[in-house]
Amino acid sequence: MGSSSYDRDKVVSSVSNLYKLLTKLPYVDPEALVYPPTVENKNGWTGINETELRKRGKTDRIVDLLRHLPYLRQPKGNNEADNHTAGDHKWMISPGTVTIAYCDGDVYDEKMDQIQPTPDHCIWLTDLAGGDDGTALLLDSHIGTITEYSKLGQNIVISPSDYQELPLEDRWMAHTTIDVVEFFHMWERKYDILDWMAVYHEKGKAGTALWYCDMNTNLYEDSAESDDDSYVPDSEEDYSSSDDNEYEWDSEYESETEYNISDGEDSSEYQGSKGDLQWFKSHAQQEDSSMLREQTSAVFGIHVMSGWPANFDREMCQKQLAEYVDRTENLAR
Repeated sequence: MGSSSYDRDKVVSSVSNLYKLLTKLPYVDPEALVYPPTVENKNGWTGINETELRKRGKTDRIVDLLRHLPYLRQPKGNNEADNHTAGDHKWMISPGTVTIAYCDGDVYDEKMDQIQPTPDHCIWLTDLAGGDDGTALLLDSHIGTITEYSKLGQNIVISPSDYQELPLEDRWMAHTTIDVVEFFHMWERKYDILDWMAVYHEKGKAGTALWYCDMNTNLYEDSAESDDDSYVPDSEEDYSSSDDNEYEWDSEYESETEYNISDGEDSSEYQGSKGDLQWFKSHAQQEDSSMLREQTSAVFGIHVMSGWPANFDREMCQKQLAEYVDRTENLAR
């Protein structure tokens, strides 16, 4: 990680760039992106829940930053009044991360203070996306960095044994930490090259997202390809192939192995030997994996055929993705 220093305007710009990119893609409603009313009020958002933030010990610099950030206002539910959001329905900015609309008085989940205590000069910009496999983004307002925190320690940069020996309040520092500008640039890149693709669906994660992801790409790999802003997906590529990369499909089914027979499950209905049962489980996993790759490849192809990135037709892509998801759901029934 290069030298870092806090600059409010750089944080605001980095978050804004990512959010603007997300609203160009099919998942996030462009109307969800809102900016502070700095023309009418130079102090920014008036809806910040400063009382609660002060109760949690947050500093003047943190409150000032939250007043000036752009936000993704939470989606409206189908059965909600126009001026209310949909409860558990939240926008996601990665497969494990949900946004926090501080502008509307929302505050990070108070459980985070027990799960991972942090200094007063740090603030959670996002929350864990439910379950134990989520990630949350922590901004350090002293040095201008983002820490990608994982409850399961998936992003730690030290050995698991050393991590367990750390005091709880220090463990966040063992997770991947990067300059805020570099961090959000990397996440933009994931969307630019369609490594991360989300489709709006109320049966998805956080009540909004089905995720189709290339899980082979190393997010933190410093490679020539990751820095090549001239990348354009090849519209001539055969997207029906399922043999190139391993993909993950997050939907109402939480994992690839949800349908697999667990070791503790009653297998009396299977008359074969234990070896036969293991073969059955292995074969089912392979079929699941192949299906997930095919689905992700199809979603990638829909984006490219809709003109991503240079001539993107967002409405056409949304329509085709919705039709594709409906077809895959019908086939699964």
